[in-house]
Amino acid sequence: MAIYRNIHVNFWDDAKVLDEMDIKERYFLLYLLTNPHTNQIGCFEISKRQIKNETDLDDDTIKKLLEKFEKKLNLIIYSYETKEIFIKNWYKYNWSKSPKVRTCIEKEFLDIKDDNLKKIVYERLIKMYKKDTLSIQYVNGIYSLGIKEEEEEEENKNKNKNKNKNKKKKKNIADATPLPTSSTTVFDFLLSNFQNYKNSDLKQSSEKFFKFYEKIEWENVDDWERKAKEWFEKDIDMKKLKKEESLDDRAKRLFGNN
Repeated sequence: MAIYRNIHVNFWDDAKVLDEMDIKERYFLLYLLTNPHTNQIGCFEISKRQIKNETDLDDDTIKKLLEKFEKKLNLIIYSYETKEIFIKNWYKYNWSKSPKVRTCIEKEFLDIKDDNLKKIVYERLIKMYKKDTLSIQYVNGIYSLGIKEEEEEEENKNKNKNKNKNKKKKKNIADATPLPTSSTTVFDFLLSNFQNYKNSDLKQSSEKFFKFYEKIEWENVDDWERKAKEWFEKDIDMKKLKKEESLDDRAKRLFGNN
């Protein structure tokens, strides 16, 4: 699945970008925001070698850019030990209250290796999601994911709902009349319900009915016997209409073509 990173057009109006960055630094910032190593939380592992290969910048330039972005522009924090980078304002544009986004962020948080980065990111998580909704727990110096009581309760409710749905679905399937396996089954059913009609009409209608619904794999057919009755009744009505002589046909018969 493709991954996209959104860059707002206001990027080019930002005072820091306009006043404090040259063209190479703007290029470097765009790279940091859109490179393939980025994740939802905005703290990811990336080595200087990877940066060099992907930007074509030399080692000295990369070192200077990292130092300026961290110490002067205050945009990032870079761990030389674990080769992880944290983009400070990433959370403003990429985090949300969505449960799916939060779950993704919490899982990525546990992958952060640098303890200092982990602490800084954790503080932002607390501000964003608050302790009562954050699933990350800090116990005895260790971060771990835990399910809060209200989340656990909601999860159990959903499980029970799904169980009830499955039970109801199974009951409906068990109570339903088995689908016909051939047009003969349909014919026998129609014969028992429309005894005053010709067998040829019943057979023809049965074959058309079975062929039609078999082709669409009996989609939306909850009661095939009812549908078979309706089908045959429409067939009979159409035959009656065909047998009824139109005024034009009657005139031709009585007066000829003149």
